[in-house]
Amino acid sequence: VAKTLLWEDSKQTMTVLLLLAVIYYQLFTCGYTIITAMAKIFSLTALFLFIHGMLPANVFGHKIEKLEPSNFHISQVEAHHIACSVSSSWNSLVGVLKSLCRGNDWPLFLKVVFFLLVVSILSAMSSEAAFKIGIPLIFIGFKAYEKWEDTIDSLVGDACSFVLQFTPIQISSRQKQT
Repeated sequence: VAKTLLWEDSKQTMTVLLLLAVIYYQLFTCGYTIITAMAKIFSLTALFLFIHGMLPANVFGHKIEKLEPSNFHISQVEAHHIACSVSSSWNSLVGVLKSLCRGNDWPLFLKVVFFLLVVSILSAMSSEAAFKIGIPLIFIGFKAYEKWEDTIDSLVGDACSFVLQFTPIQISSRQKQT
């Protein structure tokens, strides 16, 4: 992902941009619903895999690498690992919610508020506008961060320290007794 977003592998980046353009065309410009668009994408994928499987190993002197059926198989160990990862993520979310309910963790509260604010802003705009704005912003943002990493980190650190200076100081139980 980093090589793609930072334009280190331009062929891979252009492939991803082409794929995103196809997804944009399928979802927004054709006027399909998400279910219809996904059905069409799965149909095209199945057709591609079928044609790819029927091609000979050598076409006009070019070797075609075949996809092995084992590429589509998930072992029981991998399935268990995926299930454990989902369970761990859920338990982490529950831990965050418990911490928020106690009201002791101001930085965590501010992170949650900021995240919910971003989600609120994004949900107010259409998905087409979010796609048009978000995709270029992601590619440009990561490249800009790579170029000016130290400056951005210092600005974020300054902003965090400025916000945290307004949080109330917690008094320990020993100080309350004296």
